[in-house]
Amino acid sequence: ILIAVGAKPSRPKLPGSDLGWVSDDVFLQKTFPKRIAIIGAGYIACEFACIFNNLGVDVIQLVRGDRLLKGFDRELSSVLTSSMQGGGVDIKFGVQINGIEGLPGELKVVSKGNKTIDCGAVLFATGRKPFLDGLNLVKAGVEIDRNRIKVNEVNLTSSSTIYAVGDVTDRINLTPVAIAEGRSFADRLYGNKQNSIDYKCIPKAVFSQPEIASIGLSEEGAISKYGSKKIQIFSSKFRPMSQSLSKNDKQCLLKLVVEKSSQKILGCHMLGESSAEIIQMASIAISMGANKADFDKTMALHPTIAEEFVTMT
Repeated sequence: ILIAVGAKPSRPKLPGSDLGWVSDDVFLQKTFPKRIAIIGAGYIACEFACIFNNLGVDVIQLVRGDRLLKGFDRELSSVLTSSMQGGGVDIKFGVQINGIEGLPGELKVVSKGNKTIDCGAVLFATGRKPFLDGLNLVKAGVEIDRNRIKVNEVNLTSSSTIYAVGDVTDRINLTPVAIAEGRSFADRLYGNKQNSIDYKCIPKAVFSQPEIASIGLSEEGAISKYGSKKIQIFSSKFRPMSQSLSKNDKQCLLKLVVEKSSQKILGCHMLGESSAEIIQMASIAISMGANKADFDKTMALHPTIAEEFVTMT
């Protein structure tokens, strides 16, 4: 048996939380609110904040912590925050939500200290959780750990004939990871192939505006693992040529995190147009263990944004 039921949006247990939307609800709406409060700091929160902002909705994004996109490089997150704010998204940090009051279309978000924010809609973008409802897995001998199915390195559960892949295991909740796990499962059981997955080198992207993408260690992650004196940071921040005739001030940020002694590239990060497309190709080199010299000797394609990755000094 293979369990691949995925995850569902998480709705926090707060007074009046049923008045808010989760991401699935957005696609059922026939009209836009004039103002929306988006609660969260992750992929879904940032993407929907940009989508609604571009549709002309007044967007306020409420973040419990002190930054967006905690799993990404902090500098990348900081530049994205500034870009989103410059584009019209009102981002407020350090906001603790206590509940929602009012009626659909006329809501108030109540935060710590009884401060209120008026809005037409509230979107909870506070994560997703494995969709275990009704499966009765304990009766089947499947161990549940912190509301997720516990699996080993080949996605086998605690039951010898039941496997689980994808978001229901709550490891790395990305569509390509679930697909790769399913392919690996099929190869092992039916293709006589030992197809394992390297979870250490998975590219990721947020389709915000501007979009961002990354693979490997962030600067903070590299410092934590190797120490600040053992890594080098190469970065370039500039206005792309495609924006030279426009009045906006869209920026690109490209960044390489390098282990100093071996010159191995530990992380590759980008903010700006086509970030996901560029990082997808860079991820091949990173996955193969490329070092800074490999990038340096690669001929640049001019004039492109990506050429900055092979000309950084």
